[in-house]
Order: sequence, then C-alpha cells, then structure tokens
Amino acid sequence: MEEKKGGRTPIFSAVKDFQDCVDYCGLLQAPKSGLDFSWCNGRVGRKRILCNLDRALYNLKWLDKFSGWHYQVGARGISDHGPIIDSNIVLPKAPNPPFRFQNMCCTYPNFLQVVADSWNEEIIGNPIYIFMNKLKRLKKFLKVWNWEVFGDVRIKLKKAEDKVMEETLKSDNDPSNVDLLNNSVTARGEYEMAANNYNSLLRDKARMNWIKDGDINTKFFHTSIKLRQVHNVITELENSSGHIITDQQGISNVLIDYFSQKFGHQDVLINDSLKRKKTPS
Repeated sequence: MEEKKGGRTPIFSAVKDFQDCVDYCGLLQAPKSGLDFSWCNGRVGRKRILCNLDRALYNLKWLDKFSGWHYQVGARGISDHGPIIDSNIVLPKAPNPPFRFQNMCCTYPNFLQVVADSWNEEIIGNPIYIFMNKLKRLKKFLKVWNWEVFGDVRIKLKKAEDKVMEETLKSDNDPSNVDLLNNSVTARGEYEMAANNYNSLLRDKARMNWIKDGDINTKFFHTSIKLRQVHNVITELENSSGHIITDQQGISNVLIDYFSQKFGHQDVLINDSLKRKKTPS
C-alpha cells in the first residue's frame, strides 16, 4: 500500500534512524482498517498531499495478551488528522477447518503405503470422476489417520517433556542402574520426535518456506502465525444496503448471502438466432 500521494517523493534515509529504533524495540505494525491515509493537507489539485502519518505499533507481549487488537483510521473532521480508534476482537476458531497436509506426516515410516492402500481401492466411473473421488476419500482418510497417529502434537510434546524430567530424576537418583539410564535415553528420543513434529507443524502454519530446513525458532513461528491470523481476519464488512457489519456472525451471514446469490441458479436467455445453423450455399 502507498504511504503517500502527492508532494515530493519521501526520502527513506531520513527515517532510517526511526525505523532502526522500531526494529531495535521489537515493535510491529498493528493491523489497520478504515482510511488508507490518516493525514491530508487540505488543499486541492496538484498541491493536495495525502500521507499515512499516524499509526499504531505494539510488541509481542501486547500481541500475546490481545491477539485480535487492531485500529481504525476514522474520517477527518476539523483536524487534518483522522482519529485512530482501537479495538480488540476475539478471533473465533473455525467450526469446520479445512484439511491441510502437514509435512510431519512424511516422517511416518509407512506413510506412502498408507496413501497407496487408500488410492488403490477401486472406484467405478470415468477418469475425472475416479480421480476427484479418490482425492476426497484420501482427504477424509488422512484427516482421521493424522489424528490417530500424531494427535495433538502440543500436548504430546508437553507429556514427552514431563516424561524426560521424570526418567532423568530416577536415573540421577540411581546412577548405576542401567535400566533407568536406558529409560532416560528412550524418553529423550521420544521427546526429540515430538519436538520435531511440533516445530514442523508450526513451520507449516507460519508458511515460512524460505527458512532453511532444520532451523528451529518456536517464538518466531508463533509470532508469524499470530500476525497472519490477525491480518487475515475480517473485522468489518459492508452489506448490500451500505451498512457496516462488525460482529462475526453478521459478517458470516453477509458472505453467505453474497456467494449464494452469485453462484445460485440463474435463468439464462439464449438468442434464437444463435440456435440457427448456417447452411452452406
């Protein structure tokens, strides 16, 4: 989005110190709605300048406490600056989230065989019908299989961590016991597997494909996921009557009505002249 319209081209080197200060303090640009430009010089023609001067920044602690916080730039009145109105919404969890393939599934030893077994089950029909229905069946199967095999990776990681602590304390209390030492090593191995699955899930959710495989930064992934969720959420929507809807149920109804009308049944009028076939002379 443009930061300025009209006037001289901004000199980015002039704000470098401020940008360095923002980066040093770990501040992030909060999601914004409303007017694109918060300031106007009030002139007309070529002398008119619009600029996004006013904005809100927050840090990670604020984002953790108010994950749905955003601000709106209101209409300019007497002042040449638009008012900044803050708001915090509770991000609703999707009741029926779509299935997304997770890369951690590839770590399961027999994963390809699981896919092959589902794909090889016979379906009768034309090739397109067979292909589409095999995909639908595989998606439903993997959704159940993923939960049965991996479950809630966050809870499994916490349990594995507690298990490591428990077995380590037992082994430390009896250093000469080989069985306790083996249990401790096994618990650490299970913890590493759970940690890899958890970080793989975070990487997929954050959609940071440019990060080199093997790099682990849980805090960074969590921040990226939260920022993407906040920026993607729809906080307000204008309905067909021109009214602004702000509650989530109302927004959902507006979207359903719009697409129901757009893709609903419509009568098609065909010109009779198009039906006539042109006979060769």
